[in-house]
Amino acid sequence: MISSIGKIPVRMDSWVPFSGKDKRMKILNEIFHLRLNLERVLLLGMMSFLTFVSWMAMYDMSWMHWGVNNHCEKHPSTFSLSWIVLNLCMWILMMVAMMLPSFLKSVLLFTKIDQSKNRGAYFFGIRNGIYIVSGYLSAWIGYSLLGTALQFLLLRLNLLSSNLSFYSNEWSAGSLITAGIFQFSGIKDKCLSQCKSPLGFFLTSWKEGALGAFQMGWSQGIYCVGCCLLLMALMFVGGLMNLAWMIGLTALVLAEKWIDGKFSIRKSTGVVLVGWGLFLLIGKSF
Repeated sequence: MISSIGKIPVRMDSWVPFSGKDKRMKILNEIFHLRLNLERVLLLGMMSFLTFVSWMAMYDMSWMHWGVNNHCEKHPSTFSLSWIVLNLCMWILMMVAMMLPSFLKSVLLFTKIDQSKNRGAYFFGIRNGIYIVSGYLSAWIGYSLLGTALQFLLLRLNLLSSNLSFYSNEWSAGSLITAGIFQFSGIKDKCLSQCKSPLGFFLTSWKEGALGAFQMGWSQGIYCVGCCLLLMALMFVGGLMNLAWMIGLTALVLAEKWIDGKFSIRKSTGVVLVGWGLFLLIGKSF
């Protein structure tokens, strides 16, 4: 005889309905969540290690007078291969150190969705997670190429000091005001919304497989570059070798992407940057 309790079918003689099947389903669910947590931990460890190594490399560069810092004091007259490689590596390390932590939320969410679609595939989450991170960092490597070219141009124009910051208050003020105004733009708002709400992005732009993961990472990276384009350019205000300035900008990016609420960090940052830039201009005139 079979009765029911709520919506669960129950055999009245044994009180253990479909016990074998239920136990198997329970075990499979436990294995799935264990595997999901394991893959998340491994991905988190990989990203943390890469971020740590990048920060340590930037720390060494900021204090040592050989390598990048010393080489940059010599204003290059041509794009020599050694100068390009040295400074491009510096920019890539800087972008990895500053921008990879802000992508963590998207990676963890991606892993959860990807594993739910591939329950029978072991370690797909790690493989595809590596691909989505690679796509994201590829966008920032592209930005690093632009940063290296801009650095060369500014050095040729004798606008940068030995620590790779602007000589004049006018250039610093102009950069701050431009970045501040950009905080109120529609481009900034659209790109930031994609970075703050990765679930909406994955629901509308999901692509299967390793290539799909890379493409989604690239798309997220492009949105992130669009969001933080001018904030990263402010490194020329504080100095590319200024570790404290790097930490401050990293904290600002994390706050913009992770903190929700009525208080708009985006707009308040814009007000501060514009005010700071105007202060530099006004102070220079007195």
